[in-house]
Amino acid sequence: MGDKEVFLGSNRPALLFSYLAYQGEWVSRDELVLLFWPEKREAQARKSLRTLLYKAKQEPYAAGLESKGNQLRWLAKTDVAQFQENIAAAHWQEAVGLYEGTFLEHYKAGESTSFEDWLEQTRDELSAAWRGAVLQISAQAKGPDLLRALDLLQAVLRYDFLAEDVIQSYMRIQALAGQTTAALKTFDSFKQALKTELELEPLTATYELAALIRDGKLAEPVSTLTVQSQTRPMPQPLSPFIGRTLELLELKTLLEDPQHRLITLLGPGGMGKTRLALQLLLDQQEHFRDSIAFVSLASLRHASDIPDAVASSLALELSGGSSVEAEVLGYIKKKHLLLLFDSFEHLPEGATFVTQVLEQAPDCKLLVTSRALLGIGNEVIYDVNGLTLPTSQDDSNIEAYDAVQLFLRTARRVRSDFSLSKADYPALFELCQSLAGMPLALELAANWVRLFNLPKLLKEIQQDLDLLETTGLEVSERHQSLRKVFDYSWHRLSPDEQRGLAALSIFRGGFRQEAARTIVMLSNRTLLQLVNKSFVKISTAGRFFVLEVIRQFAEEALEAGHNYQQEHSKYYLNQLLELKQTLNGPKAGESLGLLEQDLENLRQAWQWALHHGQFDLCLAVVEPLRDFLMAKARVQEGISFFEQALRLVKNNHEAEFIASVHLQLAYFFRRLDHYEAARTHAESGLEKIGNLAGFQYLRVKILCELAHIHTRVGDFHTGQDFAEKALDLAEKLEDAELLAGCRLRLALVKTYLGYFEEAKKLYEVVLLYQRQQHRNIALLRTLSDLGRLLIDIKQPLEARGLFLEGLELAQSQNLPYELGFMWEGLSQCSYLLGNYEKAREQAELALLHSEEVADTIGIAVQCTNLAKIQLALDHYGQAKVYLKRALQISWNKQETPEILKVLLVWSHIFIKEQEFDLAAAMLFQVSQNSGAEYVHKQDALSLLNGLNLTEQNLTEQAKNRSLESLMHQLLYSS
Repeated sequence: MGDKEVFLGSNRPALLFSYLAYQGEWVSRDELVLLFWPEKREAQARKSLRTLLYKAKQEPYAAGLESKGNQLRWLAKTDVAQFQENIAAAHWQEAVGLYEGTFLEHYKAGESTSFEDWLEQTRDELSAAWRGAVLQISAQAKGPDLLRALDLLQAVLRYDFLAEDVIQSYMRIQALAGQTTAALKTFDSFKQALKTELELEPLTATYELAALIRDGKLAEPVSTLTVQSQTRPMPQPLSPFIGRTLELLELKTLLEDPQHRLITLLGPGGMGKTRLALQLLLDQQEHFRDSIAFVSLASLRHASDIPDAVASSLALELSGGSSVEAEVLGYIKKKHLLLLFDSFEHLPEGATFVTQVLEQAPDCKLLVTSRALLGIGNEVIYDVNGLTLPTSQDDSNIEAYDAVQLFLRTARRVRSDFSLSKADYPALFELCQSLAGMPLALELAANWVRLFNLPKLLKEIQQDLDLLETTGLEVSERHQSLRKVFDYSWHRLSPDEQRGLAALSIFRGGFRQEAARTIVMLSNRTLLQLVNKSFVKISTAGRFFVLEVIRQFAEEALEAGHNYQQEHSKYYLNQLLELKQTLNGPKAGESLGLLEQDLENLRQAWQWALHHGQFDLCLAVVEPLRDFLMAKARVQEGISFFEQALRLVKNNHEAEFIASVHLQLAYFFRRLDHYEAARTHAESGLEKIGNLAGFQYLRVKILCELAHIHTRVGDFHTGQDFAEKALDLAEKLEDAELLAGCRLRLALVKTYLGYFEEAKKLYEVVLLYQRQQHRNIALLRTLSDLGRLLIDIKQPLEARGLFLEGLELAQSQNLPYELGFMWEGLSQCSYLLGNYEKAREQAELALLHSEEVADTIGIAVQCTNLAKIQLALDHYGQAKVYLKRALQISWNKQETPEILKVLLVWSHIFIKEQEFDLAAAMLFQVSQNSGAEYVHKQDALSLLNGLNLTEQNLTEQAKNRSLESLMHQLLYSS
């Protein structure tokens, strides 16, 4: 923290800061949720994260904690980072000087197994790096440095007294330092300890080193001796291993479990199973006493050839006296081995030999890479998925993701001057996503950077997947193109499985089992076979999906004349219709969650219905589609859905549908605070239905939306006119729900105009109806608006009851927008009751919620509220920071009421600082501007009176200050 040293403790906030500091980059909230609360449901885990962040911000060293969208960062100069930098630069002495023992040594086991797994892995990595640095120093030690090397080696042996390579180095240094007797005593002690602890003898190399020392033949430093492999050399990868940190850790854990002796790495071709398994073997060499061996099955034609392949890999000299299978089993039955069988999928009969190995060789463990299950009862399945992918095209840390690193490494191999600019991020992001992080696909794609830039490459691959091929000699024939990878597995499917996979290609972004059964009539048995053969993946939530590259190839095999797309569209749009019944019930959160998982399928269903003129169905789902997207804070998707509808509907006779689409666009643009676009769409909808009869319901909805738009920009009287017109029409239609909506709009504008009693009566009528009808989503908005009215008229206790009711309802339905505003309302109640610390806590939670859903005006509202609270606590500097952020947002959005509210709060600071002219100019703007809420106008006049600065004796300079000049001074000069 600059020049100041900070020692982090072991409480939960300190662990959060430790993790962020160790990463040294942006970390997503999703990653933190999984790290600290892996066992909790997502909603609970996110709530816990918000609470943790609130507590973390109270720590004295929290000033550098940054937030950007869904990401957090805390940049701090740490001893761990310096240690790693020195290791990378081969500055061994400096690195060893920084190592002070176990990383986060004081951490005590908590509820998070994920955090403990990460911590254990990190500790192992740091310890291994320190150990390696000590061995490097020892190997280079001469003269006076020998005693320092002995001290360092002793420190390593205190952690692991049976580390044979360290013992070898320690004996060698003792001998070179003239301590021959001590070196031989070290050998004898180690030999006895190894016998006692593990019933093992030292390696031959260690015996040989002891003999050299005993005979006085160790005259100069020699490299540490190592055991000679008894197996044939494993394939040597041509390039460094990238990523898969979590996978290696999980596989290592599986191998360490004595119950798990057969582990199958399952995945489609090209997913990197072999490379991952090879890396695991390299990492495990020290853990298997006798040997490890790589057994390639790719070239074998019959399962009966597997024993020969094992004998060859183990370099066995066969006697020929019995069968190869018997000799191999006889050799390995008492060995502590790790065997990797690579590419097993085309030899299913070979499972019999694997079973024999498991039965006859109890100390032998087997790894298998395959595109299909072996089907053995005690087989442990480990699904191999793609490399980690960037989550956003705007991620400034995009190059840190494994998929991107692999693509860039290959691209720079084929074109040394290849560089990545920020303009390339969107194409690179989409390319990695579309290839699902598949290593083979990424490498094949990267080969084309010699010919195409990234946007052009993305377009070419989207049009023709056959572009993904190579003729490189280092690649096996069946991996030379994605099509060959697909065809190799496709031809091993039964006709029913081929038909089923082709039919599943109509789904986008995954599907549920019930959807596959209903839409394409796929049997559970066939679906299971496709899962077992790696064509279909299944998530932990029980959702199925087909990788995009596989889906595109499978789509080519769809039979002509099928009606799958029509059934698909009908199925998913009907899911939206069902939402109308469940949205206000106890299962609303569950229904919204399921629909969110199927967003891509909904998009596909919507597009198909529009292209094929199914406007009646589209019209029926317009409102539930809007409600779903808005409840899940997917405003941009809402605009995308409905703008597409306007482009595709060419039939002017569909007036009701077109007008309804304009209305939804007005709604979404208003939620983005783009009021001019919102007003244009609402007016276009009104114009579309004109004076046509039969559209009165829709007309009322559009009038209500226009009322809301004008209210938000401070044109309260026009807003009131539209709301009253809407209410008059709704009363004639005798539609209770429509009436409730109109009364809400009118109540809101009357609140802003200061007609509090009229507004309160309207709210109370609506509230009664919504509670009787269990209109939970609409009820939340009414509770929020009425609560704010009660705050305006200084009735915080009554308001608090409404906000608590709303908070409980929003939490039960997992509605992020409403959660932020409920916390903000509770904060204002605490403020009025004089409990400023509690008000600050609640306001910070409100801000976290608004940031989480990227609700910009919500962020401005919360910042203004926090500034007011900081003023009450006499924290003027912090108040200015919040006000500047709120004003910047409000000014950019031209949200007049919110701008004026910020000015009102800021004027208190200038009064305190005796900047009376500037304070007066701000208060004059608030008191005279028609866009200010009534309650804010009254507060501004009250402050002016308190300063004895009524309109008559305001300085001309203060009265003539424009809003624009005030903004410039506050945003760029204060």
